[in-house]
Amino acid sequence: MPTTIIKKRTGITLVALVVTIIVILILAGITLVTVFGDNGLVTMAIETSFREEMAEIKEQVKLRQMQAEIENTTVETKFTRVTINDLNEWDEDLKKEIIYWGQFDVGISKITKEYAKNNWQSILTVEGALNNLYIIDEETSLGRKNTYLYDTKCDIVYKIPITAIGRYRVHSVEELDDLRGKITEKTISTQSEMVTVEGISYYEPNLVGFSLEKTSIVYYEKSEDIQKSITIPASEYINNGKPRTIEKDGTEYEFYNYKTQKWANIVTESSSMKSYWTWIPRYCYKQGDVSDLKFISLSEELEEGYIVHSDFSDNKKGIWASKYEPVMTANTEVSNFPYYVPELEGFNRENTYVEVFDSENNEFKETQLSKINNIQEFSKNNNWFNYKEQIWANIKVYEPESKTETWWVWIPRYAYNITGNETSIIFIDLNNNPLDGTALPSNYIVHSAFENNKKGIWVSKYEPIQKIGEVGATNQVNPPDMRGYNVDNTYIECFDESINSFKEQTLRSILSDQSVINSNNIVEEVHIDYSKINGTWYSYDKQIWANIKVKEQESQTETWWVWIPRYAYNITGIETTVIYLDSNGNPLNGTPLPSNYIPHSAFDDGKNGIWASKYEPINK
Repeated sequence: MPTTIIKKRTGITLVALVVTIIVILILAGITLVTVFGDNGLVTMAIETSFREEMAEIKEQVKLRQMQAEIENTTVETKFTRVTINDLNEWDEDLKKEIIYWGQFDVGISKITKEYAKNNWQSILTVEGALNNLYIIDEETSLGRKNTYLYDTKCDIVYKIPITAIGRYRVHSVEELDDLRGKITEKTISTQSEMVTVEGISYYEPNLVGFSLEKTSIVYYEKSEDIQKSITIPASEYINNGKPRTIEKDGTEYEFYNYKTQKWANIVTESSSMKSYWTWIPRYCYKQGDVSDLKFISLSEELEEGYIVHSDFSDNKKGIWASKYEPVMTANTEVSNFPYYVPELEGFNRENTYVEVFDSENNEFKETQLSKINNIQEFSKNNNWFNYKEQIWANIKVYEPESKTETWWVWIPRYAYNITGNETSIIFIDLNNNPLDGTALPSNYIVHSAFENNKKGIWVSKYEPIQKIGEVGATNQVNPPDMRGYNVDNTYIECFDESINSFKEQTLRSILSDQSVINSNNIVEEVHIDYSKINGTWYSYDKQIWANIKVKEQESQTETWWVWIPRYAYNITGIETTVIYLDSNGNPLNGTPLPSNYIPHSAFDDGKNGIWASKYEPINK
């Protein structure tokens, strides 16, 4: 029987072929990334070469500077000053880097290529940047003619031809470091601890998150009559162990001492503004008597009758409050006409005037709204507003019946930076996207005033004469809540129109027999007998607000408070009326709340009203 020889097939199946190709492609992709990616072998070699090249030119510049000092001259005499014609020939990325690293106060947080393209000439000529930019001579450039720039102001060398390093396109080492995230702003991480100063314990100022380089600590002269103050960098404060007091030139200064009313103050700076902040340590207060407050820790149990102030939610050790209103700088990385034209619907066209600022004569020129057919064309032709130049849209409304006028400024829809170190804003569209076509950065949020798809809001520029909405009878508001007040230390301040002054009487004297007063003379259940009040305690239709005065026997101090009944306010900006609300948030006159009114946020949690400090009290 013949022997059958079976030959084994050594070919490849279609499935195996596909798998092999996929594996090869994956390996090829990995290889490409390894070689040409941002951190690939080729990319890193190019970066190393670029850094060495720029370091070598920088070293040559330093040698030229030393030589110039010996010759009693300046290095600028060896180089050629940059001209407008030179800049015209260079790419936009180079102009962007020169503007960004030149530390110009252009009012925006980050320079884009588009912004540099549209604004480089005005910035670099008006700001005098050309006086600081020089083309390095051939000898210093090691034989490379017209290849490098030197910024004498910022001590930066730029390479005029662009260098591609992975996905980056750069002209300087500084720009490369910034893109790679190597230039990071150092922030403070030292946690706040409880301190005890002259018998009072509270959280020291919490500087976590503040810029180490851009924050300064303010120390005040340690005396009752504060005459002098000094500032030191936050870095020095942290490195020296966070001293509460320091001495300079024989004078002692202290950062804070809450027993003597010295509140901790700091200053933060950016390229375009300076902000002042005051530290408010975590505290609780006695319900019904805000002047009776106590500093507390996160773990401390509250005494009966005390509540933690709502600002210290989420276990805050304290809050930084703006001491003076900072100057906001608008982010203008946008096209030439990127803002929503102010909405004028609802304004009386005969009584409303568009105000255009005349910079030559430093005054406003007005045009009656009824005489303007196309407000968009008018704004373009008359420069009604131009946010790049900080010109805001203004109008004036004249009320012939009351013979009063109010001024209004249009605030376009915007988002703002919430990191705390900057106060820049970005104008956005109704979809909350920046008007320059980019994505909204994660550290920006839309201002709450632009809810319900508002394109912008009208804000009172100067304080108008407030017109209170129809409130009916004197007592058609939520009456003042007097619970928690001492009946003998609290005084009702009634306005006497005949003598144009206040008259006082104790809280006890106006209570009816149904009121409940505890053993500490604190009223727990309030029933006011209005017939016992001598004069007018409050009459909101006459602009007379409910006032009380609290006298502290131990400290011999007094505080004044005014009752603000629960209300909603007009959000259109056309009027400044308010409507008083009941405890359910409905108008007291029984009508529905108009759609252009919203309840004030101070009355969240169902408050019927709030006691506001009328004059600054002495805090204990």
